[in-house]
Amino acid sequence: MRKGISRAAEMEMAGRTGPGVLMVGGLILSSLWASRAAGQTREAEALELMSPTGPYAVGTWRVAMTDSSRGEPHTPDAGDRRALVVQFWYPAPSEAGAVPSRDAGAVASYMDTATARTWVERHRFPAGFERRVRSHAVPSAVAASGRHPTLVFSHGLSWPVLMYQTYLEDLASHGYVVAAVNHPYGSDMVVYPGGRRVEFDFFPAGSTQAQRDSVLVERVGLWVADLRFVADRLPALDRSDDSPVAGTMDLERLGVLGHSYGGSAAALLLVDDERFAAGLAMEGLVRDSATRPLRMPRPFMHIVGGFNREEMAGTQYRAGDAPYYEVIVDGMWHAMFSDLILLYAALAADDAWRARHRHEITPERGLAVTRELVRAFFDRWLKGEDSVLLHPWWEEDPSAATSPYPEVELRIDF
Repeated sequence: MRKGISRAAEMEMAGRTGPGVLMVGGLILSSLWASRAAGQTREAEALELMSPTGPYAVGTWRVAMTDSSRGEPHTPDAGDRRALVVQFWYPAPSEAGAVPSRDAGAVASYMDTATARTWVERHRFPAGFERRVRSHAVPSAVAASGRHPTLVFSHGLSWPVLMYQTYLEDLASHGYVVAAVNHPYGSDMVVYPGGRRVEFDFFPAGSTQAQRDSVLVERVGLWVADLRFVADRLPALDRSDDSPVAGTMDLERLGVLGHSYGGSAAALLLVDDERFAAGLAMEGLVRDSATRPLRMPRPFMHIVGGFNREEMAGTQYRAGDAPYYEVIVDGMWHAMFSDLILLYAALAADDAWRARHRHEITPERGLAVTRELVRAFFDRWLKGEDSVLLHPWWEEDPSAATSPYPEVELRIDF
């Protein structure tokens, strides 16, 4: 695997190059799995996601939100409005499991069957894999008392928010309310509470590489508006009797984060919306027409995998009136900033795939490193809690600046 990726090859790391083909981190993932015959399945024992590390149990809940002020640009009907599905992960009392709902005590399924089917068809996962993956969140769980800092999350292009549960459950277990936005037509599948389904349909049929690059620039503003709209709705949800997160969100401690295209949207929102105190992107290229690097007015962290450092490190963002943290995690590549590679390695990888990846950082290690970095950043800027992970080696006490993760390179710009 090479360290750099070209703009054309990246295609937002998730642009379609043809039916059933996904571009991720400069590699066509379907080619990694081409040796697996269509419909072939692999017997595997149940797989539990990496456990959340915080003191809270985790609840989850989803809600549809329609922005009546905005049309839906992906459809020809001028009457269509922009309709989002937002899934929350939030802290619950550690003894919580008893939930006053029909799902009382049940841990949420990792993924609904419609979304899982897209993983089977497009990512070559074995049929029925979602029944073998165990998450940790309880549907509609009673929330932990008190006010908690709140994060708005944006997924990568084509990847649903359900692909990021290792991160989102862990943040909730440490006392964060996370509102994860499913961007319709930009996710493999968005399933609305009433059963309506919307599949990925982001690029015009037959579009060229240059046309797709243009679409990526043009439509990032749509995603920024999605995130802003969700932030607008949070106060009402905090007051709603129908919301399990009512009375729990501290909207004075508001942050935004995202991966890939969602990271781009998160950064642009932080620039424009003063309600957000801090922001973070995992491999998020600047996607608007602004001159790079983009000046960040509030604390911001950009986490980059070592294989993409040549294109992403030092080129996308810079400090404005607040610290800018750039973190490089050696041995990681784009798809590892999600559950995808963790699950694929456990459920579907063949011997050839394992051989190609045996010298890289393991998915478990990559997720452990990055989710601790994400949490340390928001703990610092939304909770006021410092972390050794956020201190460079030139601090006065070098021993206090020693990172437990030798893979991590930290650069801070003030």
